[in-house]
Amino acid sequence: MSSLDPSFENKLLLSSNQHKSFEDGSSDYNSYLNINVQQCPTCLGKGKLTQSQADSVVALISVSDRRLRPKRTKLYLSITLLLCLVCIILIAFFFFPRSVTISIIATTSVNIYMPMDLTNIPCIKVEVTYQVDNQNYFQVHIKNFYLDIYWNKYILNTSTDVVDMVIPPRFIKKIVIPSEQLFTGAEVNKNVQIICASGWNWNLLEKFVVTADADYLSQTQQLSYTYFGYVACHNTSSSLAKLT
Repeated sequence: MSSLDPSFENKLLLSSNQHKSFEDGSSDYNSYLNINVQQCPTCLGKGKLTQSQADSVVALISVSDRRLRPKRTKLYLSITLLLCLVCIILIAFFFFPRSVTISIIATTSVNIYMPMDLTNIPCIKVEVTYQVDNQNYFQVHIKNFYLDIYWNKYILNTSTDVVDMVIPPRFIKKIVIPSEQLFTGAEVNKNVQIICASGWNWNLLEKFVVTADADYLSQTQQLSYTYFGYVACHNTSSSLAKLT
C-alpha cells in the first residue's frame, strides 16, 4: 500500500481541528469562509433564543411565503356566501307579511223580544260566527273588534262583547260572539213590529260590517268585512223572551 502525501494529511488534520473549533464556537466560521456578514443582535450568532426572548420577539415573514397563503379560500368563500344567501331567503320567506282576513260565516237568532206595543223596545240577540284566517308563519293579535249592523235604512243600536284573541301561525280560527240588536227610535220600532210581531216567521235581511286591527311584527293592519244575512224575528211563544 502506498502512503499518503504528508501535505494532504496535514490538510485533513487542519480541517478536522477547525471543524471541532466551529462546533465549540471557539472559531469564527464566517471569517474562515471569508464572508462579510453581520451578527444577529438577538441570538448573538447562536441561532437559538431563550424562552424570555422568544416571548418578546416578533417574527417577520415575507408576504410571498407559502405559509401565509390560505388553503381552499375560494371554497370557503363560496360556502359562506351560499349559507348567507340561504339564511336571507329563509328569513324573507318566513317573515314576509301575508294576508290576515276576517269574515262572518253564519248568524243565528238565539233570543227574540218583539213587543206588541210601541212603548217597549224590540230586541234580538244574535250569535255571529266569525272566521279569522292567519296565513303568516307567526302569530297575529286581533284587537279593537267592532260590529255595526244595518237593517233597511237604519243603523241598529248594537252591543257586542269585547274580544281580543291571538291567532297561531298558519291557523284558521272560528269564534262565536253574541251581539244584541236594539231597534230604538219610533220609526224603526214601528216598522220592525209591523213585520215581526204579526205571528209569521219572518227574517230580516241585515248588513253586518265588522272591523278589527291585526298586530304583528310591530305593525298594525286594519281588517274589514261586510256580510249580508237573514236574522229571524218571528215572535212565537217558544222564542219570546225579554233579554236582560
